[in-house]
Amino acid sequence: MEEKIKLEELSEDIIILDDFHEAVLGMVSSFEGPRVVYNLKTVLEILQKDGMSREEALEYFNFNILGAYIGPQNPVFLDIELQHSSGDMFDIRWTCY
Repeated sequence: MEEKIKLEELSEDIIILDDFHEAVLGMVSSFEGPRVVYNLKTVLEILQKDGMSREEALEYFNFNILGAYIGPQNPVFLDIELQHSSGDMFDIRWTCY
């Protein structure tokens, strides 16, 4: 049986970005507490849906989202994908924006 909970219920200090729920990949644990992990590509796509160009979305993200220190449980953003290759090796595929 799956139990559904809101992200806010995991920690009262967790930082959740408004309007970016579809970009949530999951949670990570850190010394400071749990953090929300966002898919950077999806975050940029959401900003572009709001009328920004690709370059404007990246600039807005870097300055207003990534560059904003809101607290010790700031969200983190995943911008690479790992593909299992062989043994303990991974192929890294960088996504350029």
